[in-house]
Amino acid sequence: MLIDYALFGDVVAFDTTFGTNKEHRPLGVFVGFNHFRETTVFGAALLYDETIESFKWLFETFLATHCNKEPKTIFTDQDIAMGKAIAEVMPNVWHGLCTWHITENATKHLLCDGLEVLRAFKACMYEYKEEAEFEEAFSALRGKVSKGTWLDSIYAVKEKWAECYMTNVFSLGMRSTQLSESFNKDLKDYLKCTMDIMRFFKQFERVLGLKRQNEINNEFDSKEKLPRIKMRRTPLLRQVGQIYTSNIFEAFQDEYEWSTAAIIKPPVEGQLTNEYRVVISDPENDSSINKEYQVFGDPLIETVSCSCKMFERLGLLCAHALKVLDTMNIKLIPRKYILKHWTREAKAETVQDTSGRTILEDPRLDATRRYKALCQKFVKVASGASNFIESSSLLEKGLNNLSVEVDKLVLSLKRERGETPLLSEGTAREQQGSTPTNVPNNVTLKPKEGRKGGKRRKSWTENFHDKDSQGSTDQRKSRKKKMSNHSNTENTPPQQGEDRRIVPQHIVALGNNYQNLQVPNNSFTQLLLGEHNRSQDPSYFDSWPGIPFPSQVCDVIHLIRWIGLAVERSFCWQILKKQLSPKSILSLED
Repeated sequence: MLIDYALFGDVVAFDTTFGTNKEHRPLGVFVGFNHFRETTVFGAALLYDETIESFKWLFETFLATHCNKEPKTIFTDQDIAMGKAIAEVMPNVWHGLCTWHITENATKHLLCDGLEVLRAFKACMYEYKEEAEFEEAFSALRGKVSKGTWLDSIYAVKEKWAECYMTNVFSLGMRSTQLSESFNKDLKDYLKCTMDIMRFFKQFERVLGLKRQNEINNEFDSKEKLPRIKMRRTPLLRQVGQIYTSNIFEAFQDEYEWSTAAIIKPPVEGQLTNEYRVVISDPENDSSINKEYQVFGDPLIETVSCSCKMFERLGLLCAHALKVLDTMNIKLIPRKYILKHWTREAKAETVQDTSGRTILEDPRLDATRRYKALCQKFVKVASGASNFIESSSLLEKGLNNLSVEVDKLVLSLKRERGETPLLSEGTAREQQGSTPTNVPNNVTLKPKEGRKGGKRRKSWTENFHDKDSQGSTDQRKSRKKKMSNHSNTENTPPQQGEDRRIVPQHIVALGNNYQNLQVPNNSFTQLLLGEHNRSQDPSYFDSWPGIPFPSQVCDVIHLIRWIGLAVERSFCWQILKKQLSPKSILSLED
């Protein structure tokens, strides 16, 4: 904030807002324009109340923090206590009133007299450039208002809001406190009325960080990209395109385009030699040709001044002045007419605090730059030394010796500056098991809460396989129930001559009429495993074609036997048996 105010604190907007903290205290924020013409924050404070004494303390503290540098212009709302405090603390500062708040109050008090009355008041506020015209229009407005109490009160401070009284006021185009209102709105997205003071300032710093990051992004873009020039052969646009920031250059380029439509009228009797009468030819506005501006220019000293006072108020040359410069064959803007506030180098200036010390925008910036330079050198040396063992050993030995010397130097420098030195690696290991004295004994880590249910959550791949292979839950339960009888018999030793082979589940599921089906010795599993004994029953396979097919279940059994015999006799099966384990082959029954 100190650097921003020192560089951009010529025009300030101040406003207060409520509902940002638990104590319900008003928050006052000082904001302004940076070199991109975006909001930048100069300071903020929580006030106890909105009295004259509170505002006097605030403004005095604000100026003392910024080396007693006063702004040229400050805009506030119509708060009476705030206005009196500014007049006492900063008497030389021009104090303007927010036109947005005035328009809101005018709508409440004048709209009842008709829409034309409200429009006439806005014309008094924005359109009339001469004081005589303003006085005449305002007198006519009084006659149209039934109750002129508010109109008389706002007329008493006409110098703070009427356009004709602001021709020489440096405002950078600011006419209201909308910058403060916009920033307050951003604050309320992060602040709540239930926050205490500590949480309030943490969130406030967070909002400031977002604003700073936005400015850093704009700085990067302005250095990496040049603005788009519509007329590239124009020396003047090429000059300011490298000087102004992108937002300011776009506004200046529009003014230059209007200067191409400007016309210089022929001189009249009594006109000075260095005086030019300039009008703008606007095809969309026929009356624009009747609006004349007086411009004074001197080609010898390269000066130009326009009656519209745009440069004096905004810091940019107007289209009338640019036309006269081109007429005087001045193809580049003189340096005196380039306001540093709008340039890319606006933040290149060094700023000092109240003690005379230079303020660094980022204290770690220089260290980061040195780190980057050293890394580049180390990487270059390491890449060359890694090609040979001898050079790698030499570099490693040198780095070990160098690291010891650097540690000693850094430790001595930190002791000289009163900084707490970091523990070395060996000291850290020794003190790793010791308990710090400033930590209470009852401080413990919060135990990790277990997951409700106590079961491990399955991965999406496991769920996928469960759906494809197991089927529905009801089918799995029925299978377990039907297999319970077989599982009970598996644990008992078989009797002599008893066959304990289990009927496959797909056969049991075909019907209850064949639950007691006896499976032959040479089952499909035995065929696959090669465990069948042809010598015991040499005519077993030859009798397959003559076996009758009394039921659907038997048909399935015979079909499986034929498939097993075909697979066994094929060459592919010999390869398959080598790849599959007996357990995998047994699972084929299921």
